[in-house]
Amino acid sequence: MKRIILLIALIGIIGISYAKEYHPLELEWKYPIRADDVAVLDIDKDGFKEVYVSSYSKRDSCIYILDEIGNLERRNCIPRYSNPLYPHAEEEITLIYVDDLENDGILDVIAASKIIGTAVNVNKIYGIRREYEPGIGYRYRRKWDFTTGSTVTSIYSEDVDNDGTKEIIASSIDFNVYVLNKWGGLEKKYSLKSGVWDVHSARFFNISNPVIVAGSLDGVSLIEYNDIKWTYPTNSRVFDVFASDLGFVGEILALTDSDYVYLINSKGMRRWNKRISNLVDSLTGDLNNDGTIEIIIATNNKLLFLNDEGDIELEYGIDDKIIKIRIYDGKLYVCCENGLYVFKSNTDYFINKNAERLYEIAYQYYIQGIYDNARRYAEIAKKFFSEIGNEDGIKRCEFIISSSTTVTTIANREDIADSYLEKAKEYFSNDNYKDAEFYANMALDIYVEVGSEKAIECHKFLIKVREKIREENRKVANQYYEMAVEFLNANEFENATIYVKRAKDIYSNINDTFGIQECNSLMSEIIRKSSLSQADEFYSMAEEYYDLGMYENASTYAEIAREIYDKVNYSSAVKKCEFIIDMSNKHISAAQYLRIANEFFERGEYENATEYAKKAKDIYSELKDFDKVAECDSLISSIESRKIGSLILNAAIVFFIVSVAVVLFIVFWKGGKYKKPKKAEKSGMEVENTKLKSQDNAELK
Repeated sequence: MKRIILLIALIGIIGISYAKEYHPLELEWKYPIRADDVAVLDIDKDGFKEVYVSSYSKRDSCIYILDEIGNLERRNCIPRYSNPLYPHAEEEITLIYVDDLENDGILDVIAASKIIGTAVNVNKIYGIRREYEPGIGYRYRRKWDFTTGSTVTSIYSEDVDNDGTKEIIASSIDFNVYVLNKWGGLEKKYSLKSGVWDVHSARFFNISNPVIVAGSLDGVSLIEYNDIKWTYPTNSRVFDVFASDLGFVGEILALTDSDYVYLINSKGMRRWNKRISNLVDSLTGDLNNDGTIEIIIATNNKLLFLNDEGDIELEYGIDDKIIKIRIYDGKLYVCCENGLYVFKSNTDYFINKNAERLYEIAYQYYIQGIYDNARRYAEIAKKFFSEIGNEDGIKRCEFIISSSTTVTTIANREDIADSYLEKAKEYFSNDNYKDAEFYANMALDIYVEVGSEKAIECHKFLIKVREKIREENRKVANQYYEMAVEFLNANEFENATIYVKRAKDIYSNINDTFGIQECNSLMSEIIRKSSLSQADEFYSMAEEYYDLGMYENASTYAEIAREIYDKVNYSSAVKKCEFIIDMSNKHISAAQYLRIANEFFERGEYENATEYAKKAKDIYSELKDFDKVAECDSLISSIESRKIGSLILNAAIVFFIVSVAVVLFIVFWKGGKYKKPKKAEKSGMEVENTKLKSQDNAELK
């Protein structure tokens, strides 16, 4: 640390001999995960937006949900829904798109998958909703699926029929653009003449319904709700399209494989096309909230800001491979292979840019001898320079203001130039090369303006001055580079990055190729060590969550750490992460089986309850979690007891039913045997009378 302080002091002694630089973007935060796409939504309408980052891989394709300052809240991976249907094929989730289609506070996830295997080549789109289930919490439920004829290349959402609910727009290599409703039903299908590689949608002021723009092998096509209106030929595959109401006129940006950027109006007429290498993505938007629209083009590792005529106004380098760019709420989200970068607009840059423009006008008036105009523009420029504390700009403006006179003759102006050159030489002799350059440059411009031969001498002196400035700047760059190395060795990666970028900026300004290469190598090492440090932190969090029994979080952080370790080829650390992931997933599966077993038990489905309880027990036995094994045994015992009790109860019920049946049978059987009616017996009086009659008859005889 003492060495770093010493280096800072040395730079203070040397002095910064180049003008302060203003960059259009300031990094707010970065999240270290491969980011293929991003959306910023306030799904639950609580006033706080969440950042939904889609990350694709053959292993798992997941959504990382971050808060507005880049803290991970949760991760959800998209299941391979069709795997059970195709046992001899492998399914890969290739696209994930998120939105709230109905604006009902429920997250809609639209995912595309590709299923390839023996005699299998199936392409699907899934509709998934994040819904709440009492007692369980939020779960992702597949609601529908739709099969396309070939690979799905792009997904977007827009209310194209103006019914208040967004439709899903998907493009495919099967030549089609599909419009699906929220249930996955096909609303529209537009067939082009070649494979479609990208779609976008926007509202144009002169068209009632939002239009769909498609990029294909044939070019750019504009689709209104009921018809394909036109196709602009590009003679090369269009892999990216972006539609917007740019300047109240519907316009379309298109990127092609032949490294051309096209700007096409809503009538299908080209405004301009520019050749730019390594194109990746494009968009338009108001980045700095000043009411003006910026055109931003992403290449492999640069952000290019274009003006309305397609000329590059500035570049911003990213030390990562760019995949996608998005603008939300005046912030630029840059999706890269190694992270999501979130930038905010640097208002100082735009103020300084305007001030420099005004100063240049003042300067031109000054060297032309139009001093009133020069002074007026210099005063305005000074006001803006003062607003952002640009001392160099303030000094330049004050010079023009103080030295502006009404002298307009060529002779007097040449005398002024002579005095400036003398001042420049005086500053040069005192090693003040920056002021020497300023006055020499002013003198040269006046000499050229008045046609003086002294311009040649002044130009030679200016070259000498600039060579000295180059040497001084190289010293400063070298010092910055050394500081970056010191910060790297101290594991202060943010400071290391700041100083290596400063060094690289200076090397670039003086065209020092070797210095630029050294900075690039050092930046790679900073990224590698920083990534390892972040991975170590995530792995430590995974261990802590695992020890606390929070296996979902443990698996999430171990997965993030594993991906970072894998990128830097740290195989032993990858294995450690995979161990935690595997163990966490087993705990999660066992807990799910146990939960399902309890649910079956409560519903009296004892066979299913036993099956899932045994599955849970097998996993817990493997994990040597004996408390959970005992819990499973207890549940199995309860199931068996309940089953025995149920058997006894069932037997008693059967016995009762059989007994009742037997009794009823006997009763009815006896009733059937004696059903013939019997003669009525005589009463006692009648019997007695009969006996008396018999005795009387006997006596008579």
